[in-house]
Amino acid sequence: MFNKISEDTWVKLIFAALVLALIAGLGLRFPWPADEPRFAQIAREMLMSGQWLFPTRAGEFYPDKPPVFMWLISISYLITQHFKIAFLLPSALAGLGVAYLVYDITKRLYDRKTAITALLILIICPQFLLQAKAAQIDMVLCFFTTIGCYGLIRHYILGPNNKWLYLAFIAMAIGVMTKGVGFLPMLMLIPLALWFKNTPTRKSWKWQNWLGVVLFFVTLACWLGPMLYQVNVLQTPELIAYKNNILFKQTAERYANAWHHQEPWHYFIVKVIPMMWFPALAVIVFAWKECVALFKSQPIFRILITWVLFVLLFFSISTGKRGVYIFPALPMFSIVAAVVWHKIERENIRHWIRRVLFGFAGLVTFLLFAIAFVIVFKPQLLEKKHGDYLPLLNELVPFIAIMAALLVLLLVKLRKSDAFQALAGITLVVWLAVGFVVWPTADSYRTPDVIMEKAQTIMPNDGELGLVRFKEQFLMFATKPITHFSYLANEKTQFQRAWQWVFAKPNRFILVSDEEPWFCFNKNNAIELGQAHRRTWYLLSHDQIESTCDTPDTMKTYQFVPNSEVVF
Repeated sequence: MFNKISEDTWVKLIFAALVLALIAGLGLRFPWPADEPRFAQIAREMLMSGQWLFPTRAGEFYPDKPPVFMWLISISYLITQHFKIAFLLPSALAGLGVAYLVYDITKRLYDRKTAITALLILIICPQFLLQAKAAQIDMVLCFFTTIGCYGLIRHYILGPNNKWLYLAFIAMAIGVMTKGVGFLPMLMLIPLALWFKNTPTRKSWKWQNWLGVVLFFVTLACWLGPMLYQVNVLQTPELIAYKNNILFKQTAERYANAWHHQEPWHYFIVKVIPMMWFPALAVIVFAWKECVALFKSQPIFRILITWVLFVLLFFSISTGKRGVYIFPALPMFSIVAAVVWHKIERENIRHWIRRVLFGFAGLVTFLLFAIAFVIVFKPQLLEKKHGDYLPLLNELVPFIAIMAALLVLLLVKLRKSDAFQALAGITLVVWLAVGFVVWPTADSYRTPDVIMEKAQTIMPNDGELGLVRFKEQFLMFATKPITHFSYLANEKTQFQRAWQWVFAKPNRFILVSDEEPWFCFNKNNAIELGQAHRRTWYLLSHDQIESTCDTPDTMKTYQFVPNSEVVF
């Protein structure tokens, strides 16, 4: 294809297609669990209350993550005035920014052809568009991490360029304000000092270098300063707990002594990278000899791949692991894979890599046909784990079959094309279809709108609704004030508080699922509302409270009052 159109035109086409894929579906669905409703609701409460310094969800402080991502959703809403667009927009824009940074820095380090390959590999890797199309923090974190790496490379390898050095440290600080680990690009200073002869870190840090560090802390202080000042002035137990949680428990303690998402040290190597970083990993594995040769001969290559390994090692040491943790390293790994690909001179290796790439696409196509077959002819195989979604799958059968047939045609037509170009094109077509067809169809199955509508219809006009172990997605459909009993409390304490709350006043109701063991309530004549999110939901009232219930150590309630001016 490079022979048929100019590289400039080819780059423009790639970015145009990427933009279409990123905006496909914006405004066509609500936030989906687990994380999206939480961040969208926090942003909504910022807009409603005007309190942007201390994020809250349903009125209770949210200390798990710094506020930058929620700020970006709020700002997106102020610009678009449409929450279904706003909650996805930061990730989409961040994904486009990461793609451009990967292309631009690869072109500067190597050449345009390698840069195009790096861009295509990044697009094909499933983790990239999965994150760019989701309202999770990790895509925005990846953007600031990539700016950090980009700026260090522009200064220490392609520079000196103090402006990019300063921007790198500022971006790292904003990354820390996004998700704590935004400092990851600093790990690149180690291989830079070891292997790149022209870098100032091999000599001594001049005042310009130290100014970058100062800018890092100054930027961080723009958030930490006002936050710590308010905590010190007000000295409320809730604010002190917020400060300690977000500064210590959610950072050092979570890393050193993780309390959930616990996985073995090889989790990323075995379960994440082989699938989420395909086809970049396939290039490295099949062309390992070229990879070793480049590591020995090219300091730039050595710096990039060593930084990726440092990030992998950093997250592998902690017992707490999720697949998205290593996502910030994917852009640099895509560059590494592109460099290796263009170093390959053995035709048999290129041939095998192409066969693996197209074979993987063929496997995906086969699985789509198999899924459609199972849904139509063997639905009982899906009932145990996916019974709630069988109606949705039945609706999507024609789409799945059409997509599988389309993939067959594309694979046949593009079988002689460049593998990365072909697979990137197929990837973008699939995401266009997902955004415009799958998302709108699946939306009603991923939201509890029917449950909330039933609950609020059954309740009298003066009824009050409480949630135990509440899920943020229920707040999106609330038309009445919602009370909850602190999501930080254990479930037994929440039920004890709910019992006290219901007992204190008539016409108070509790919405609860069958997921949790019930304390202080029973199911006798409880109103079954239906199923959502693979759980059955019930409405409890005075009729379901036990005669006695242990008194909770403290009685805490929080309330969210819907605002008709800021709605989904």
